[in-house]
Amino acid sequence: MAPTNPDLLRVCITADGHLKATFSDCSLLLLSPSATSFLHISPQGRAVQQCTQFALHSVQSRLSTVLELRNLHCNSLALCKPFLECAKGRPQFVTSVPVEAVRWSGSTAEAAQLQLSTTAGDGQITLVSEDRCAKLELHPSGLRLAVTWPALVPGSSQSLWVTQSFSAGDCPAQWEAPLQLAIAAQQQWASTCSGQDGTGTRPSSEGSGDAGGAQEPRHSQAAAEDLVLAPAQRISKLPPPASHPGIECCSYPPNSWWFDTGTGIFPPDTPLLLEWTPGAVFQYLPSLEQVEVVVHMDGSLLRVDRRGYLWHYCPGSWRAPKLYSAEAVPSFATGGGTRYPLAVLAAHAQAFREVSANLYMIAKDTAASQTSALSGNLITRRRSPQPACVPVSPPFAYPPVSQAEDPQPFDDTVLERQVVPGHGTFTAFADGRVHAGFCDRTLVKLLPGAHRFEALLPSGQTVSAPVSQAAELSEHVASACEFAGWAACSPAARALPQQLQCRVHAQLDSNQRLLRVLDSPSGGAQEAGSNCWPESTSEFQQWCSSDPHAQQGHGLGLARMDSAGFSCVPSAGNGLCEGKEQADPDYMLEVVTTGSMRATGQVERETFVDAWLRRNSLLLEQL
Repeated sequence: MAPTNPDLLRVCITADGHLKATFSDCSLLLLSPSATSFLHISPQGRAVQQCTQFALHSVQSRLSTVLELRNLHCNSLALCKPFLECAKGRPQFVTSVPVEAVRWSGSTAEAAQLQLSTTAGDGQITLVSEDRCAKLELHPSGLRLAVTWPALVPGSSQSLWVTQSFSAGDCPAQWEAPLQLAIAAQQQWASTCSGQDGTGTRPSSEGSGDAGGAQEPRHSQAAAEDLVLAPAQRISKLPPPASHPGIECCSYPPNSWWFDTGTGIFPPDTPLLLEWTPGAVFQYLPSLEQVEVVVHMDGSLLRVDRRGYLWHYCPGSWRAPKLYSAEAVPSFATGGGTRYPLAVLAAHAQAFREVSANLYMIAKDTAASQTSALSGNLITRRRSPQPACVPVSPPFAYPPVSQAEDPQPFDDTVLERQVVPGHGTFTAFADGRVHAGFCDRTLVKLLPGAHRFEALLPSGQTVSAPVSQAAELSEHVASACEFAGWAACSPAARALPQQLQCRVHAQLDSNQRLLRVLDSPSGGAQEAGSNCWPESTSEFQQWCSSDPHAQQGHGLGLARMDSAGFSCVPSAGNGLCEGKEQADPDYMLEVVTTGSMRATGQVERETFVDAWLRRNSLLLEQL
């Protein structure tokens, strides 16, 4: 249940119970831990501290919204006048005696027999107390619970139904026993489902323990078998309303985080337990050192642990969460007609976890130092000074993302489409996406940039990972990446590999023809079709420049080795060929051969072979 005030941008609840609300007009509302007083700061900077029970009419609407959110997530209730004014539409009732405690069933079997436990199709468990005065709803993922119970309105005999939402990893003590019953019932339902479909999965067990899943170590004993509660555990005392003797007036340091209207910074000296934004709720769990995120758009859940792993629980697949590493979170999450920036939420949750965990550790060390000082063993610790504010990436708020982060719309214009028989069909789009459908019914989609891919396996399972972590899909992803690189090239660049391949084959053929000539005995006239080494210059020129097919496969096919080329090429010693030999291997061959003919009147076999080997080396370097 989210606040309905559209002006509310951010609400932060600290570990000591203080609350800070930021509104769109740059006004602030600071609420004391007992909610008996508040400090309202106008956009002009004028601060007025008032009693919550007698708040002015100009701030009652905003104060009631903040109180409603506080009562939803805090264990102690603040049933003051502004909150009751906004709750007039809710049903109120009168009981014969005030309800101070409720009684739950002793086991899951007893709750099912009395029809006090029901299971929805997605795995949500609803557990009702034996006196029908309280109800606990366990989320299908097993991560969160909602409790509805009657709260006595102060100063009257009427009671009001109140709903509170908590994390299963940080559940208040009075709801611990019914939570164990609900978890056991959910595990029994999961075992029944896994026995029917053969999947063998259990709700929220994929990320148990240190990996950031739903099942905490203290709930691990709630196995799939029937859970029996002790008689004392079956009684849950209802939390009393928040109370404080008199009016609790709080003072805040000037020019501190409390007076900062920014929505992207955390307090430097006080750890936060909860942060509400229009897009999501971030809650820090001190016992697990994790952050739990509830996305308002589709109700999906996220969990970030101290190793940076992100668990994404989506509607429709609560028992099969998606696991991402910190550097491989997708930019956006889509599904069910919704789309929200998953990477921004994950980055903010990770920063929230790091800041809160460090402040909790500092507070714990400070408390230990004070205890040691009282006993005579003072432990001094040197710490670096904390900054005035800790900048973090802005959370998902309204509007969802800035203009710079707004993704470009998809362009379905097809740039290239190729069908490889026996392999698959490849399609490249104008926005950089590549779709590949393979013959084994595997579908691979490369995202723009070819750094991540999404795959649909023949079994129906979906995979999303970086290209470097394709694992068993490495061959499919490699083929898609190869096509993406080919589609992004110009026609000249696409023809270049084929040209290089033809050039290599031509050089290999020339090498084979030259070897046949070198293996033949030297001397004698160059006859048509013979393999003898040419003695005269004219025979050598004709042999080098002639077409190998016209000469029955005995020519070298060097078109530049003609009489005009020999006559105009300078000698090797005049310095005119410096630098060009490395760029043109044929030019080097001409220079060496021409110099040999001018010096001796013929081309020596050793000189030509050495020049030919140098030509091969230069060609290999260029290819």
